[in-house]
Amino acid sequence: MKNENADSKDALQELFEKYKNNDSDELKAGLMNLSKEEQKEFIKHILNYENDNWDNGTLKSDEKFNVIFPPNFKVVMEFQKAHFNGAILSDFIEALEEWLEHEEMELYDDPADFEGGDYFDGDPDDDEDGLAEMTLDDWVADQTGYLRDFIDSLKDFK
Repeated sequence: MKNENADSKDALQELFEKYKNNDSDELKAGLMNLSKEEQKEFIKHILNYENDNWDNGTLKSDEKFNVIFPPNFKVVMEFQKAHFNGAILSDFIEALEEWLEHEEMELYDDPADFEGGDYFDGDPDDDEDGLAEMTLDDWVADQTGYLRDFIDSLKDFK
């Protein structure tokens, strides 16, 4: 006979497969069948999973730098908003923002990779070759922009 912990892990893994297979009706039903703690665990897992997908380039963004999430991500975010008042997403965003702030401080404190210099900004009016001087602020923003885009896209689900 299996213990409850193993049953719970199996249920969460099965639900995760439904998430990945874009089976939204079964995903909704599966979420409802979980305990509150299992629901929280599943939602946190999905947020981390999509964060990893963003980091490794699996998720893409549109021309406005909004992350294009899979359809079932919206289902999970609507569920967490309805059943947890968006608290799980808010906590996740807050943790990412704290990490981003830490990363930015480290880049400012030790800009070893920043050498300044020219970069192409696409504005030919700046000078004859379309190059502009990159500042330390520009460089830090460039280094952390991918995470800022992800955070901003998550905020759309609040």
